[in-house]
Amino acid sequence: MIFKLLTLKFSMNQNDLKNEVRAIKHEINMLKGLQHSNIVKYYSTEISQDGKGVDILLEFVPGGSIR
Repeated sequence: MIFKLLTLKFSMNQNDLKNEVRAIKHEINMLKGLQHSNIVKYYSTEISQDGKGVDILLEFVPGGSIR
């Protein structure tokens, strides 16, 4: 299995940060529940090493994105 590491950086603005964290949590919870052969598989999430974002580990799917 090959993985894709997606890194999302947080805004340093306090007002934006709350909304970003809420949106990321919502997205992660949705990804956890999806299981279909045509949907990229979610594996895990961790705070990035620099503490300024999150790293999301996903299934790697070759061929680029769908337009």
